[in-house]
Amino acid sequence: MRIVNQSISFSKLNNLRHCKKKFVLSSQDRIQKDTPQDNKTLFNQESREITKYFINNTTKDKNYKDANFDATDTAILCQTKNLFISRPAYLYQDIPITFPLLFSLGEKKIQLFELKSIINIRKHHYELLALKVHLLQLMGWEIVSTTLVNINHDFIYQGDSQYDGLFKFHDLSQTILEHIEGGKAILNEARLLLLLGNIPDTAMGKHCEFPNQCYFFSHCSEHKVKPTNSLLSTNMLESINKTISKLPRPIYFFDVEAISFTIPRWKGCKPFDKIPFQFSCHVLTEDGALHHHEFIDTSGEYPVKQFSEALVKAIRHEGSVLVYDISLERHSVKLCQKTNPEIASELLRIDRSLVDLLPIIRSAIASDKSSQEKFSLNLKSLVHGIDPTLTYSNLAGVKNGYEIQNAYIRCIDSSTTHEKKEEIRTHMGAYCKRDTEVLVALLQKLATVN
Repeated sequence: MRIVNQSISFSKLNNLRHCKKKFVLSSQDRIQKDTPQDNKTLFNQESREITKYFINNTTKDKNYKDANFDATDTAILCQTKNLFISRPAYLYQDIPITFPLLFSLGEKKIQLFELKSIINIRKHHYELLALKVHLLQLMGWEIVSTTLVNINHDFIYQGDSQYDGLFKFHDLSQTILEHIEGGKAILNEARLLLLLGNIPDTAMGKHCEFPNQCYFFSHCSEHKVKPTNSLLSTNMLESINKTISKLPRPIYFFDVEAISFTIPRWKGCKPFDKIPFQFSCHVLTEDGALHHHEFIDTSGEYPVKQFSEALVKAIRHEGSVLVYDISLERHSVKLCQKTNPEIASELLRIDRSLVDLLPIIRSAIASDKSSQEKFSLNLKSLVHGIDPTLTYSNLAGVKNGYEIQNAYIRCIDSSTTHEKKEEIRTHMGAYCKRDTEVLVALLQKLATVN
């Protein structure tokens, strides 16, 4: 596919270090992103809020100009002494250079502030900041100081919009250009990729969903080879069944959806805490009856107490709680125990009953020597080998983890109408339910194995 947009920006260069395929796809105008039309996404909202809090904290009681400036406006404003300028822009040849904030000392002397909404600063962050500084120096600007700012993971929100201590400041004025060769290498690699025009054949993996699900997730999922029914061999199913058949009944099929805010919204929370707001639970009783329970909190209030109360009502009895990739479900149950000590013993019972299907399926696939196929262990891919009618692509509104978080953001937005909110909640419920429906279908498929 031909590269349509040959422009390079620093946001694209950052994508390059995260995933080469994401970098190239971002230059394809025809590739659709997983982004709502109204642009109410977690990423966009948090980017605005983080920049706002940072600027307000840094420029308090200072001479300050706030706007999205182009290169001409920035050059004019930087003639002023002792002036903070938010979201300034420069242009070096074909490369736009932006910062959340700078401080002008006049006479083309500036102090730079680079903001990263992350906990851990990595090598390429220093390299790209060094490249920015280097390009500005080539344009004749004198960089008096360079400060890199990131999120303080030890910060605990105490309420009342008090965010002092949310940011960590790193003065790199004397050391930043030590990273310039790495920055130049990133730029050269980007130009080469655009020149070649090929989309890298990058396999999907954890990087697709960390720290947040990529906005090309649906595109990459749809354009890769998925397992078919025949690939889930009888040997694999028998291996899975040996483990599952020994589990105590009743069996609960359990899935959780959670939200993670960079800027904590609720008292006692830290940046990037995973807060569960929804679950789906199918219950297969000992007499073979199947029941479904669900919980969705879109009030905008801290949802964990209500979540935990609904959970113990759904999982009432001793049994086996099947999940797929246990980390989020275990985290959520343990958080519930801390939040709601009155029912901690019942939540502990649920915690001890959790059974992760992912390593069971992984082991079954690895042990089947008759199959040379490569499997994606993502549940959305495995569904094609369990029950193709349960594909996620036929869901309305919400089809993946990226969209479920954005749906939550829209639901708690005060500008969302009641009718729209109910529509979104329906889509959210169907998406979470689909995860446990797939697990139920797997158990039903195992029942056919002799």
